[in-house]
Amino acid sequence: MSWISYEVRFLLPQIPQTLSMRSSQIQSEIQRLLEANQPRTFPFFEALKGADTRVVLSEDFLDAFYLRYQAAMHATRVMVYQLPHLDEISLRVKKCRVIADDDLNPHGDTHHAQLRDTWSILLGRPPRATDELFGAVHELPQHLDERTSRFVLFVANEYPKSLGPWVVIEGLADDWINSLCCSLRPHYPMIDATRYFVHNLASGVEKEHAQAASELFLEVAARKPELTEEGLAAATRMTKVLREFWAGCDELLDTCLASVRQA
Repeated sequence: MSWISYEVRFLLPQIPQTLSMRSSQIQSEIQRLLEANQPRTFPFFEALKGADTRVVLSEDFLDAFYLRYQAAMHATRVMVYQLPHLDEISLRVKKCRVIADDDLNPHGDTHHAQLRDTWSILLGRPPRATDELFGAVHELPQHLDERTSRFVLFVANEYPKSLGPWVVIEGLADDWINSLCCSLRPHYPMIDATRYFVHNLASGVEKEHAQAASELFLEVAARKPELTEEGLAAATRMTKVLREFWAGCDELLDTCLASVRQA
C-alpha cells in the first residue's frame, strides 16, 4: 500500500472570533466550491487507472498528455506573479512563499523540471515538448488542443483580476496530483518515487499552498469586501474550466485507446 494517502482534506484557515460572520460565510463558500469539484471524481482518473498499460505508457499518450498538463501548470506558475490585491508586505510574503516552492527550490529545482524528469523516466527519453516551448503564456495556445488552450487563456486573463481562480487551483492541486499518481501506479508501480510526486505529495506542499491561498483571499476580503462577490464568481468559473481541461485529457486517452483497438 502506498504511503501517500488517497484522502485529501482541504486545509482552510481558522477564522478568529473577532472577524465577522461574513468572513465565516466566505470560508464556507470556498470549502463548498472545493469539495464539489474534487478532481478524484473526474472520469479521467478512473479511466486512466483501468486503461491498457500499453496505451498509458505509449509515446503517443505520454507526449500528448505531458504537453497539455505542463502547459496548463506553466500558465498557473507564470501568472501567479501577477496576482492582484496583495501589495501589503505581509500579503506579499505569503504569496512569495508559494512562488518559492514552485520556482526557487534548492539547487535551482522547479516543479516544471520535476514533471519533465518524471515523464522522462516514463518515456525513456525527454518529452518531445522541450522547455523552450513553455514561454509566453499567450503564445502557448498555438501548440495546444482547444480545451487546454481555453484553460491557459482563462488563467492568463483572470489571474491578474481576481484571487478566486488561484484559490481554486491551489485548493485542488493536491487532489489531482494525488489522483494522477494513483492512476499511474498500476502501470508504473514506482511512480510514487519519482521527483514530481515525491516533492508535491510527500512534503505536503500543495496542502500548504491551499491554506495560504485561502488565507490570502479571506484577508483581502476583510480589507476590500467589494471584491468578494466577483472573486467567488471567478473561482466558480475556474472550476468549470478545470473540469473542461480534464475532460480533454479523457478524450485524449479515448483517442489513444481507440487507435490501439483499430490497429
